[in-house]
Amino acid sequence: EFWQAQQLDEDAQADLNIAAEEILSNIIRHGAAAEPIRLSVTIDTHEIRMQFEDAGVEFDPVRHSSLDPAAPLEARRAGGMGIYMVLRLMDRAAYRRQDGRNQLTLTRLRERSGR
Repeated sequence: EFWQAQQLDEDAQADLNIAAEEILSNIIRHGAAAEPIRLSVTIDTHEIRMQFEDAGVEFDPVRHSSLDPAAPLEARRAGGMGIYMVLRLMDRAAYRRQDGRNQLTLTRLRERSGR
């Protein structure tokens, strides 16, 4: 309902929901943070930005996304498909570590041409 209230099309809503679920589940499963996770959403006329912040183990998903989806399953390392998918769904991703916290910003354009 939140995305609908922002007048986002169904594709954008699905992309944002998948990305949020995947990133949050990874932080919970692998981050080992004792503090709450912060999620902020900024929406303007051109794009939607979700920023995830946690005090867990340092991890840069942007650099981690070296998955080769064309490689045979036996040749791939375990995990990484979710992050790969999120980065493909988003238009931009940026990570930084500041003051002992992971900060991941995912950006999805409202309108896409040629995609």
